[in-house]
Amino acid sequence: MNKRLPAGALLSAVTLAAAVLPGVAVAAPADPDSVRLEAVGERSSESGRMDGLTFRPGRITRDPIGVRNRGATVDGVVVQLTSTTDDLVFARRYDNCWYALDGRPDSAWCEFDSKVAASSYFQLAGPVLAATGDAQPSTPSPDRPYLKVRWSSKAWADAAGGIEALANEDAAAGTTAVRGDDGTLTLEPASPRLSASYSDSTGTIFPVWFEKPADGPWGAPDVLPPSDPDGAALDAVQERTVAGERPKLHHIAPGDTLPGTVGVRNTGATPVKGLLVELRLADDDLVFARRYDNCWYALEAKPDSAWCAFDRELAAGETLRLAAPVAIALRQRYGDLDKDLRFHWVSAGWAEGHGGARDLAELSATPGTTVVRGAGGTLTLSAGSSALKPGVTGAVDYLLALVPPSGPEPTTPPATPPATAAPGGGGGSLPITGTRTATLAGAGALLLLAGVGGFWVARRRRTRFQA
Repeated sequence: MNKRLPAGALLSAVTLAAAVLPGVAVAAPADPDSVRLEAVGERSSESGRMDGLTFRPGRITRDPIGVRNRGATVDGVVVQLTSTTDDLVFARRYDNCWYALDGRPDSAWCEFDSKVAASSYFQLAGPVLAATGDAQPSTPSPDRPYLKVRWSSKAWADAAGGIEALANEDAAAGTTAVRGDDGTLTLEPASPRLSASYSDSTGTIFPVWFEKPADGPWGAPDVLPPSDPDGAALDAVQERTVAGERPKLHHIAPGDTLPGTVGVRNTGATPVKGLLVELRLADDDLVFARRYDNCWYALEAKPDSAWCAFDRELAAGETLRLAAPVAIALRQRYGDLDKDLRFHWVSAGWAEGHGGARDLAELSATPGTTVVRGAGGTLTLSAGSSALKPGVTGAVDYLLALVPPSGPEPTTPPATPPATAAPGGGGGSLPITGTRTATLAGAGALLLLAGVGGFWVARRRRTRFQA
């Protein structure tokens, strides 16, 4: 998201927040965790500051809640999520989480068996939080809400009695934590462009923003995206020296197409009959190079995304790739912020069980907006090299790029790759141009605290990718 955070300095520490904003329970076993897990989130493409989490009333957020491992490989991780406001609730209660819900703002402990390798990035894969329907738009206030996020090793949590016991430590007196039963929350690879905000031993602050659309009503709650796993064994692949290595950082200029391979490999023993790929651009500084007729696009009031379908079988052990580049960099508004294209492969069988490409694209769209089908030729798949390698794990990966700081959006259309023709057909189209949707502005100052001499400072580490 492209929120413009207020430009003032913010001075203080999380311990002061706990004193001024009571009711935030943080279970803290006596022995600290020895692993080096760091909560990470989105940075603004306009200011470079930590964006936090943005909600419209009654709706979920798709802003990432991630973790970076700054130490050795960790076999299993746990996350604690602690809210400071009753206007924030859990959108879905997962069966690998325990929730403290009564008598104070909600909190949860969730555990994952995933192995988190050194220097890797992961993020929560499902919708986690939603705003209540009567949440009011954020204004400058001493009690600005936030979410406290703390990552720990599963071994540390187990030694402290497990996540059920930890959740009960967070529960209000006379209440008990409850286990969810609505699917399983998972981790997926996250982009290395995510970075940290202010943190201490009790967690990292993710500012919470409640926003009202400039035109139109606040709208109905979001439809939650599906959380059931795909039965196909698909790996997202691209050029890497070794499997698990971070994506290569491509240096490009405004108007260039985003280089790199968007590939998929069938690591299972049986063919996969039909594929879909979800494409999600990092921010409004990237646009799709062409709108293809086998893709559905969500383009309004958010960074662009798309779902594209391919009626092609992927044999066991086979690798395929997109036959054309799909994104163009328009500009760079903040100098050291990497751009990314997230790609996520699924089987046609899984997608059809959830309505197909159009329905999945609608789940990615901003509520109240519509998705559009492209008309500029057909995006196809071509044979991919067996030398392409997966990232950390699974069907999600990222292409990374860094664009030199630039001024306004280019006034002339950038070069567009030719359309790839489907068997028996073809066709081209003009480059996609047009006014980009205005970015949402965060109102007021962040986490200002009354009675404190000065403002809080959100200390930020500028996380830069190193190849």
